[in-house]
This record gives sequence, C-alpha cells and structure tokens, in this order.
Amino acid sequence: MAPARGSAVADAGGAGPAVESTRRRHLRLALSALVWLALGFTAVPFIASVSGGRGAAGPAPMRVRVGDLGVGQARRVPWGGRAVWILHRSPAQQAAASAGALRFGVFYADADGCAVVYRGPGEPPRGAPADWAGGFWNPCSGASYDASGRRLAGGAGAAGQLERPPFHLDGRGRLALGAG
Repeated sequence: MAPARGSAVADAGGAGPAVESTRRRHLRLALSALVWLALGFTAVPFIASVSGGRGAAGPAPMRVRVGDLGVGQARRVPWGGRAVWILHRSPAQQAAASAGALRFGVFYADADGCAVVYRGPGEPPRGAPADWAGGFWNPCSGASYDASGRRLAGGAGAAGQLERPPFHLDGRGRLALGAG
C-alpha cells in the first residue's frame, strides 16, 4: 500500500518524520538568520542618520596651502560637501574690513542655493558700486559682497553676509578648515 498523498513520508521522498522535522528546523534557523542579517543592514544606516554621528560635528578638518596665493587672488576648494572661497586680501581690502581682520577671508561659495563667484578689483559685476575693490557676486540674486563677505548692493532678500566656515592659519603657509 502506498503512503497517502501529502503525508510526511511522501514529501520526504521516503524518509521518516524525524528527517522532515530536522530539515524544517534547519530551514527555519537559516531563514531567521537571513532576516536578522537583513534587519541589521537596514537598521545601521538608519540609526546613524538619525543619531547625527559624524555629520553633527561637521566635516573633518582639512589643510589648504595658501602660501602661493597672491595678494588679491582667490582659490575655491571643496570641503565637507560644499565649496569654500579662500581670498588673500589686499592691504586696501584688509583696511576696509573690520579691525583685526586676517589677511585671508574664508567664505562658503554658495548663498541662497546659488554659487557665489569671486570678481577681482578690475572686473566689477553688474550692479556693483563704482568703487569696486574686489569681492564676491551672487548671479542668482544679483547681490555683491565685499572682501569681508558683507553685502554691498543688490539682492533683495539675499543674506546680509556670506557664511564663514571655522578656520585658522597655522603659520606655515597653510590654512586649516574646520579647526577654528
């Protein structure tokens, strides 16, 4: 007499019920392990994004060589997912800045979601004051900023000054971003 269709003996290919329960136990353990592994791979990035982690402290510090940057010249460098302008101020720009201003001005290269452009003393942007001494210009809003990052003209609704990242000069011709 043949075993009934659907019975444990028929499904196991002639093996007994003990073999069937061992197979199921192994499959259940393997499936549980895969589920926990997938849950772990999903949870770790989520928890890292919610807790802030490294992003809350800001990007890692970076050193930029500025010894070769001539007076009145600017350099744009990427740092922490944003671009940063480093400007070697001329004596006139430094005098126009607040008392105790450093030789170098450091500003984020975006304002109000638009890239800010550096324009030297001989190349004033549209709508800049007649005595343009060099500075930054936001082509989206039309705002112009001096070498200290203060808004001079234009750009209704634009920021009053450019945002500055933390920085310091190390005295060896290098500027350290993110270590102010």
